[in-house]
Amino acid sequence: MKNKPYLLLILMFMFAFTMLRADESSCIEKVEKCECCGENITPSPVIASYNFPDKVYLCASKKAYVTGSFIYWEPIEQGLDIAILAPADLNDRYQEVISLKCEYDPGFKIGIGYNFSYDNWSSYFEYTRFHSTQKTRITRPNWVSSNLMLWTNPTTLSDFYEAKWKIHLDMLDFELGRNGYFGKKFVLNPFGGLKGGWINQKLKVTTSELASGKSDSWLIGLRGGFFSKWMLGKGFKLFGKVAGNLMYQRFYDVKFTNYDNNLLDNRLKMKISYVAPSYELMLGWGWETNFDKNHWHFDLSLGYEFQHFWNQNILETVRVMLAQVNASPGDLMFHGLSAQFRFDF
Repeated sequence: MKNKPYLLLILMFMFAFTMLRADESSCIEKVEKCECCGENITPSPVIASYNFPDKVYLCASKKAYVTGSFIYWEPIEQGLDIAILAPADLNDRYQEVISLKCEYDPGFKIGIGYNFSYDNWSSYFEYTRFHSTQKTRITRPNWVSSNLMLWTNPTTLSDFYEAKWKIHLDMLDFELGRNGYFGKKFVLNPFGGLKGGWINQKLKVTTSELASGKSDSWLIGLRGGFFSKWMLGKGFKLFGKVAGNLMYQRFYDVKFTNYDNNLLDNRLKMKISYVAPSYELMLGWGWETNFDKNHWHFDLSLGYEFQHFWNQNILETVRVMLAQVNASPGDLMFHGLSAQFRFDF
């Protein structure tokens, strides 16, 4: 894909902003007296605080580290309903909506980081890959007397309802931040950076008719958030992460085709751009330790993660557009387990 090399080059440029400034200068405290009684007044703090860095101390350290994560996520997207099934008598039972049912699939993350000497800042670059194929097939129940198709010919009664959805998520994150202690056991790392990548989707709906579509897009934008951990002792910890992103997204290849009575009914292609926000949440537990006489450091963590991307189901927008109706694209979400190891050297 010819856009990928340019996006990778852009993401390699680091941009920084000041996180937590420390002023180590000292000054002399002045004792003030109350004008009424002449008693000494305790002065306000006049020395700027310094957040001690949470860094890995190793012998002959290269100040670098690598990470690897196994993710087990379920993808969910709004607007993937297939059909509405209706009984002969609405007094007997409700109408039912058939939707694509999704299951968990594996993926991975890999990353590399470096700890700077300058005020103990750190940088981190991570790649996330999650590719999933979801499929649902339902045979028409005996009680169904009519159906309303949402992607194909709306009134033709079908013997089965099938949908196949492919989602490819490839994301790149760059973060620059600084870990600092707030107290003796709580660590906070505010960070900022860049986020970008590709989200590609394909959808095929098969009933008595056929409909299919694809949407390929790239996106890039700003990123910011906080990582925190609570040190429990003996290397054990609880951690949390919150991040928000605001990205420019270009849908550069969107196509949709459907048939009516097995004859080509619609063929449409389009290109469109959005400013797409997203957010990420994670909470988990971990353990870390030094080994080999403090020459290496190992960190193992397990968390549950949520990721939410606004306005991603552009195929749904195309579908309702053909019906001369306006609708916003549905959101794309991921959630599931994330198991990570980190190795400092």
